[in-house]
Amino acid sequence: MSKSKSYKSAPINEVLHKAINTNNIDNVRAILKDNNIDINAVDHNNVTPLELAIDQALNTDLNISIAQFLVDNGAKTDILADILIAQPNNEKLIKLVGMINIPNEDLSNI
Repeated sequence: MSKSKSYKSAPINEVLHKAINTNNIDNVRAILKDNNIDINAVDHNNVTPLELAIDQALNTDLNISIAQFLVDNGAKTDILADILIAQPNNEKLIKLVGMINIPNEDLSNI
């Protein structure tokens, strides 16, 4: 995962990361709905929620529902290019990123 983020981080945002780790989209939805959380904040490892969701998807048969939900709700997609650059020969990762519906205005970042 890329380590050069400039996204704002705050301890409360680790709640979102923990929810993503449960791989339960309902938990992620509830946390984003009920809390004032920056969807792009990094955790103590400097990982964004979208990066974590992609990592989870790679380990759960390419279930992109959480990653897609984050993108649909404003997660910055510029990190996708960093992820692909870091692992250019990872066919499973390339397939996964290709499955995510990215807004047209964000496609120039990838």
